[in-house]
Amino acid sequence: QKIELLKEKRTSLINHCVTKGLNPNVEMKDSGVEWIRDIPSHWILPKLNYISSKITDGEHISPKFTDYGIPFLSSKDVRETGVDINVSKFVSEEDSVKMRKRCNPEFGDVLVVGRGNSIGRISIVNTKKIFSLLGSVILIKHNTERVLNKYLFYYLQSPKVFQQLINTSSHSVQPTIYLEGIKNQIIILPTKEEQTQIVEYLDEQTQKIDSTIEKETQR
Repeated sequence: QKIELLKEKRTSLINHCVTKGLNPNVEMKDSGVEWIRDIPSHWILPKLNYISSKITDGEHISPKFTDYGIPFLSSKDVRETGVDINVSKFVSEEDSVKMRKRCNPEFGDVLVVGRGNSIGRISIVNTKKIFSLLGSVILIKHNTERVLNKYLFYYLQSPKVFQQLINTSSHSVQPTIYLEGIKNQIIILPTKEEQTQIVEYLDEQTQKIDSTIEKETQR
């Protein structure tokens, strides 16, 4: 029960910081969006597509696997701490070049698991090694001048944002985050300076909560 409460605290903290900011005395305005409500008056609400150079997903057709070559990652290899390229599935360099014309994950890009048991899990590419992705993973190449990848990482973890992404796939039998849904997702965007402050604060606070959860788990 304590672990669940800690997880709820972590989620609530992230949600508050990316929707209200860190300054309790800041002037607020009505966002005009029901699920967002009031936000700091100088924040803006662009769609994710407008602050990204590319939003796409990985390969939809099962490729021909090889014993060695370019790592081929699925959703299980995409983790909050980064991507795991120590996989057992590889594709040829030739096939990888074809795949990467559509979906070319690079260092610093943001990845979102679009379906399966880990749907909604967010990751930042933490390697400069080349790899290819399965279609269950969505790639976001954000505009680095407008949004920090780590801010986007936290923002997409907000339960309210996740619910909006899932709502766009209500007609699907299996919960799925679709490309159109994530492209049209509103992002609450502070200034770059405030994004940095929010990221630093959340890094510190979530690390403390995660450490407590780990200790409780080991009891």
